[in-house]
Amino acid sequence: MAKQYFDAKILDVFNGAVDPDDIDIDYRLYGAGTVLAVSGPDPLDPRELGVLITVTVPDQETAHANATFVAHASSHPPIAEYDGPVSTLASPYSPPEMDRGPLHRFTLNHVTTGVTPHRAVPP
Repeated sequence: MAKQYFDAKILDVFNGAVDPDDIDIDYRLYGAGTVLAVSGPDPLDPRELGVLITVTVPDQETAHANATFVAHASSHPPIAEYDGPVSTLASPYSPPEMDRGPLHRFTLNHVTTGVTPHRAVPP
């Protein structure tokens, strides 16, 4: 659901200049139910969740613009059957978006001989 929402918004906000398929938005979820689990009505139905969002884009300028947009849009989602501002938000970083520079890919091409799946050659 978030992917479709952001794909449409990215096309709209950047007037089609940014292809949503070139953007990787990764959500990492942390600590579901760890703060209020003891006092909550049902410890298996968490009331809070930590979310860390990583935006990876081919160039830094587009990455920063998208990270700023995604951070803002993610902190103000519409909540069904709730009228009023969401007031329990926090950011682990200030500002909430950080330029991390180029992303590098490490590839290991390692060939071995004399090894079978069941027996290794002694050193």
